[in-house]
Amino acid sequence: HSMGSALCTPRGPHLELTVADAETLDRAWRAANFMVAGQLFLRRSGAVAVLSGQQLAREDLKPVFHKNHWGTCPGLTFTFTHVNRLVSCEAAAGVDFLLICGPGHGAPAVLAQTFLEGSYTAP
Repeated sequence: HSMGSALCTPRGPHLELTVADAETLDRAWRAANFMVAGQLFLRRSGAVAVLSGQQLAREDLKPVFHKNHWGTCPGLTFTFTHVNRLVSCEAAAGVDFLLICGPGHGAPAVLAQTFLEGSYTAP
């Protein structure tokens, strides 16, 4: 079950965006950005601390701030969140759709989104 299928609410010949749909998209976008921040700023120990409800310590943070990577990611997660909704709806209608994201600073955004939608799993 992909995250996008929960965002697909076709109504007649058009795909309408309800307030509830917009709120779901916003939550999905925020979840992806949270995962991106974790990838960029936390060492493995920090991720374990966050997931287990422990307080972060200074040593849980990576020593280098990847600000260039962060600047790319929210835009990619925003686009991916909305495109994922369209892909899910079009797939339900039998339409093929392909989103291509290039390599580079946006990799954490693509990894977060594909993990949330269920198409990426850890090796």
